[in-house]
Amino acid sequence: TEPISRVYKENGLMLELAPTSIYQKEGTKTKNLSFHLRFMSDKKTLASSEISDIMEQVEKSVKEAVGAEIV
Repeated sequence: TEPISRVYKENGLMLELAPTSIYQKEGTKTKNLSFHLRFMSDKKTLASSEISDIMEQVEKSVKEAVGAEIV
């Protein structure tokens, strides 16, 4: 969660992150993780364009930190 937390802090947001599912096919090292992300700001209402930009930052950060593939 560290890469995601960093993006939230950089954008002045409050973080609520909850894994919704973790799946690993038997005999593989690959895991599929699903998360519920909540975007919250105590300063303003976030526009959909702002959320899209933040999601791009989250994806980039997670890919760089753990080599994740977003599907």
